[in-house]
Amino acid sequence: MKAKVRFESVEEVSEFVSIANLCNFDVDVVYQHFSIDGKSLMGLLSIGLNQVLTVYSKDTNPVFEQMLRKYEAKEIKRYGNLKNI
Repeated sequence: MKAKVRFESVEEVSEFVSIANLCNFDVDVVYQHFSIDGKSLMGLLSIGLNQVLTVYSKDTNPVFEQMLRKYEAKEIKRYGNLKNI
């Protein structure tokens, strides 16, 4: 499974790690060229908040899928040059 997520607070990262630790399969999180264990709170916090992260897992379960949907990274709309406003 592959999903894009974004965390806005330490509490959200903590919830993600707690649920990932209940899974009996590996959860990997990739940001740029860094790959972090998705079950590591310190590892995920070292990336920082508000980053789009890619989550990879070889298996899934309903609770894990629900959590991925909850933190799904929404596309940020960027507007052109605002100088003329």
